[in-house]
Amino acid sequence: MKIEALPPFPRLKILSFALVGAMTGAAFGNWDAAPIDVHEWGVNTFDWDPDEALVQELPDYFYTHNRPGEMIAAPGQRVRDLPADSGIRTKPLLYFYVPERIGRGATEAQVGIEMRFAEGYANAWWPQVTRYRTEEESLQAGPPDIEAWKAKAMEDRRKSLLENNEDGKARERMEEDLAVYHALNNEEQIQRLLGIRAWELGASFPEDQRMQLAWEHLTLHSELPENLALPGADLKDDHWVKIARDVDAAYVSNGKEVERYVFYEGKTSEEPAIALLPADGGTRRSPFGNWRGGERKEVSIVNVGKHPIYDVIAVYRNREKGILWTGYLPVMDPRVVALRVPDFEKPREEDELKISAEEFRRRTTDRLVENLTAGTPIVSGNVMMRDPARAQGPTQRHQLFQKEARGMERIWHDDFFQAEGLTVIYRESPAYLDEAMPLNIFTSMYWYIRLTRCGLVLNRNLPLEEVHESEKALWDFQLAGWNEHLQDNLKTAVPQLKKNRLLTFGQARFHLPDTEGGKQSQLEEIRKLVN
Repeated sequence: MKIEALPPFPRLKILSFALVGAMTGAAFGNWDAAPIDVHEWGVNTFDWDPDEALVQELPDYFYTHNRPGEMIAAPGQRVRDLPADSGIRTKPLLYFYVPERIGRGATEAQVGIEMRFAEGYANAWWPQVTRYRTEEESLQAGPPDIEAWKAKAMEDRRKSLLENNEDGKARERMEEDLAVYHALNNEEQIQRLLGIRAWELGASFPEDQRMQLAWEHLTLHSELPENLALPGADLKDDHWVKIARDVDAAYVSNGKEVERYVFYEGKTSEEPAIALLPADGGTRRSPFGNWRGGERKEVSIVNVGKHPIYDVIAVYRNREKGILWTGYLPVMDPRVVALRVPDFEKPREEDELKISAEEFRRRTTDRLVENLTAGTPIVSGNVMMRDPARAQGPTQRHQLFQKEARGMERIWHDDFFQAEGLTVIYRESPAYLDEAMPLNIFTSMYWYIRLTRCGLVLNRNLPLEEVHESEKALWDFQLAGWNEHLQDNLKTAVPQLKKNRLLTFGQARFHLPDTEGGKQSQLEEIRKLVN
């Protein structure tokens, strides 16, 4: 994926992710690798109030981009170089569940991890990494040249086949091998070459130099390693660091430090997937733009991203007026499905603005935990000839374990469900997470990775009272761009558009989709205007 220079919009927000590895099953003396179920969770926070600052709650011992510390020395042998089998996103964590391994091979599981924020930079991590790259260093590095690696591997393969010509049929075997190779798709070709490498090829799979954080060699332990202690003993029991340790996870160590997880946090310039629009069309309800407003100003939450979003929960609180409301959609496809938010000044009878505490918990905490843990069991397959230099494939799942989901809800409960005003949370698609946070996990030939990624997005302080005014200002801005006689509209439109950048740009992405032609140029004008 090509990484362009990052635009300044919107103002940086914190991203957090927790990577949870659950090692399930054991190899019983055969050549099959055992699965490592890796669960990543995190919360991507957008604050729609430009006057609100996001508050960090990082222990002093965490490393940051301003205080990166001394890198752990590169290991004598990285996990990715092990022999092949010849037979703020805020509050992020990484858990591993390690069963006793029976049969051949080391009993300690070894993993390597590397990751980056495609539209930002890593600003905190724990434990210490083997390598840290700044955002500038990451952007300057190009993506791995996979085609060059494939060409070199195939040339080595061709030479190897031609050298074995005792029966005079080497060229025939080479041509058959080439025909099979070219009949495969790109991913199948890579897997075929990696399988061949286990026996005869020496070309290592190319590394991605854009990765910002790398733990080259971590070991997992069922008991706390001798001479090492968990940091932060003086933290309060309800601190999120200690809540996050309340899992049946292994200890993970870089040799000098130990923890129950691997933590990485980043600041990015991503944009929220949602926009707030007038539910009745607002100004655009009239083709002439002369709508003066109706009796009820309801709002629609719309997905303006490129991927579906899931488990959308909206919460509105007004303690002074005794209002408590929730809305929910299991799936919100791009630009198709919308979630209606009532006009809380002039509600309908069916709007249910004063639900009980028990019903509220059922619609929020209980629903969230159920959604994050539901899913079909994974059935293990036989995995052999896997190369430790090859990381896991695309993410397909999002499910967490019960303790993980409940721990995350407990850490984020007040931010999710107790804030005043309108709050919206949703779950990102695993495909989007693979784009926004490229992640590679390596392990020895005795294991293989099964990754699920669960990313929630918290949108807080959404300005309901500004939705209709902002939409009208955007309409006036568009009219002024189409008709020079309407330039006076900009005197009132521009200040309103600048008032809340996330609100303005979300509406602009809906009405001015990022396509070729004049609409694209107006979208870019809005982007520059609100930055």
